[in-house]
Amino acid sequence: MTEQKAAAISHAEALRAALEGVREAPDPRADEEESTIAIVDGKALDAALGELDAYLAAVDAVEVPALPEPYQRADVDTDSLSSVGKAIDAAQQQLDELDAVGAELRSDKEQLDELASTFDAKRAAYAATFAKAAAQAVERNPDADDEVRAAMTDAGAAVVASKLHGADAAKVLTAYRSAYLALIVDQARVEQLRAEEEERRRQEEERRRRNPPPSQPESTPTPGPDETEPPSDTSSEMSSKTSSPVTGDDEG
Repeated sequence: MTEQKAAAISHAEALRAALEGVREAPDPRADEEESTIAIVDGKALDAALGELDAYLAAVDAVEVPALPEPYQRADVDTDSLSSVGKAIDAAQQQLDELDAVGAELRSDKEQLDELASTFDAKRAAYAATFAKAAAQAVERNPDADDEVRAAMTDAGAAVVASKLHGADAAKVLTAYRSAYLALIVDQARVEQLRAEEEERRRQEEERRRRNPPPSQPESTPTPGPDETEPPSDTSSEMSSKTSSPVTGDDEG
């Protein structure tokens, strides 16, 4: 019973440390070392930690009874009824004490089992929220690589499947934290590339505005072959003038 109680406290304390580990992390997008970013919803985490602390207090309050001293048979004078009677009374008292301790231990075990069952349900309920939290994180970072976004979804599903029970709790929470940070880093990478491209275009437009290309002089278009005017027929005009007929006065 003592081992069961100690194990319950140890596991709960380890879970508490793991949950605190996903509260926040240094913001990889910020230049200041003091800047942090929330990994999970703080209010929901505080509520889960409150349930965990209540469980720890309840487990710690369970008092495991001390076992009676091992029975040691005293020297008995078998020829003395009084001595034999005292030996029988001592043995019966030892049995009564063992029965009482056994009953108390059974009651304590039932209490510890009930506490664990109730806490397991609450722990699993909180673990189930990580699927929705992961989906929301993916929605907030739509430009991250598909593989990174898928890893975030898988990390949330792993937390749900673990129910935050046992040694796997710390592993899946650490993986969730890493997936979340990778997601926002990749989103920031894409946003940085986009900003750099927009700045490059802005600078190019500014350069063109300040240094417009030199204006070209207007050139007279060269007419095509079909547009050339044919030369005037001056020979026909002259021929018509010289071949005019002589009037009648010259004939006489």
